[in-house]
Amino acid sequence: MGFYLTCYALLVQRQFTCAAAGLVGQARRRYPRRFHSAAPPTLPRDHLAVVAADRRIHVIGGRLGSPVQRNGQHDVYDPAAGQWSSAAPLPTPRSGVAGVLYAGLILVLGGELPPDHTFPENEGYDPKADRWRPPLVPICW
Repeated sequence: MGFYLTCYALLVQRQFTCAAAGLVGQARRRYPRRFHSAAPPTLPRDHLAVVAADRRIHVIGGRLGSPVQRNGQHDVYDPAAGQWSSAAPLPTPRSGVAGVLYAGLILVLGGELPPDHTFPENEGYDPKADRWRPPLVPICW
């Protein structure tokens, strides 16, 4: 049995577009020939960031069941090859993170450690160099 990605990816105008897990059923109906199962990632987890960049899907951070079991694992899925590989781990392991692709960098923002700790860290990953940049300036309101 394959692993269904937390987020599905479609090749649209040579770029990936991601949608939330709640839309997986809708995605299957709308794009039945483009939605497929994949091999499981090296470390299954939840509360993670999923970002598509350079025709690959990056699965970063998350937790292993319990809220205190946060990690910095960084798995990369290549849909063309149908394989997972590991990339440079997230410098500050955490779960409940947000991820976005901006100016060629994958930004991983914030995070949580229940019951009452949040992370101000904002880190940027360069997929071409497979390295994390020094911590970015925290977002202040």
